Amino acid sequence: MNKGFIDYFKILGIEPTDDLRVIKKAYRKKAKECHPDVNKELDEEEFKKVSDAYDHLKTKEDLNEYLKSYIKNYYKNKKEDYEEFRKKYDEVFNKKKEYKKERKQETKKGFINDLKNAYQEIRQDEKNNSFKKRHKRIEHKLNELFKDERNIGEEVVFQLFRGTIHITREVAQQFRNISYIGKDNIPKYVIRNRSLIGIVGVAIVITNMNNTKIAKDIPSEEVKTVSMTMVNEDNLTYELVRDYKIKKGDTLYDLSNESGTDVSKIMEYNNLDNDKIYYGDNIKIPYEVKKEDLNKYSKSVEVNNMSIYELAKTYETTSSTIYNLNKESIIKENGNYYVLSSTLNMPNFISKTELNDNNKELSYTK
Repeated sequence: MNKGFIDYFKILGIEPTDDLRVIKKAYRKKAKECHPDVNKELDEEEFKKVSDAYDHLKTKEDLNEYLKSYIKNYYKNKKEDYEEFRKKYDEVFNKKKEYKKERKQETKKGFINDLKNAYQEIRQDEKNNSFKKRHKRIEHKLNELFKDERNIGEEVVFQLFRGTIHITREVAQQFRNISYIGKDNIPKYVIRNRSLIGIVGVAIVITNMNNTKIAKDIPSEEVKTVSMTMVNEDNLTYELVRDYKIKKGDTLYDLSNESGTDVSKIMEYNNLDNDKIYYGDNIKIPYEVKKEDLNKYSKSVEVNNMSIYELAKTYETTSSTIYNLNKESIIKENGNYYVLSSTLNMPNFISKTELNDNNKELSYTK
């Protein structure tokens, strides 16, 4: 074995074939034995070694990664020993796999049996107190109470009263079924309340379908705040979005003059009904930038392992803006951004006055 390699299995007193449950148990035992507060004879280094060993083995990914390193170092010049170890490891692994499979089948089989038994029991209860029997008893009592002949008006009142009684009886039955929540096991409770659960499920599906339709019909804020889009193909004008926190004294007119954007456009981006803005609120301001001025509205910065969302917050912009400025250095996949470079172009939201001053200086220099 290489001198620099540390055998974490040996430190914890376990085998390389042991699973995470055994590793966790061994760590707790060792940590208790080596803890300075428990064992005064051992120094803190022993406890640190145990903690370090567990840190390298505590997850499935960590364990697999360390096993590769362990095999590479321990069996580097021992081919026969490696083959024996691999055989033993595969044997243990296959046994664990078969055990998990059997447990899964037993659990599944047990659940099906529970469901079957629960269904039979609940169905028997329902037959003893069926819908027909419940309402037959109600009809019998009503006939005993209202034996006299009735005119048309009395008959209408009687039928309304009769319908109310029947409905009330069924509502009471549903409440009785719900009240079994602490008495039934899960299969029995689900079967007992299957009608109510079915109705609620259908209502949720219909509601979601309506919400989806509404979401498709109404454009969302995310659609409106596209961070960098070409506005005019002839003039090659681009749109960068600034996520701006309103300061004291700010007005929409000042912000529109600074960004070169109409007040109405800022109001549309932020779904504002009027031109009033309030201190401390966040609004999105679209900057219209010509292609030749795009380099003045961006700067290269070191990302220092910051996420794209942290960068967006730091530079008062949106993640989409940064992505569109750095399409060659950022991969977008399933809504996630993966930065491939140590430097990225960040938006630099200068005012129209600053842009004009810079252009004047360049013209004087020429």
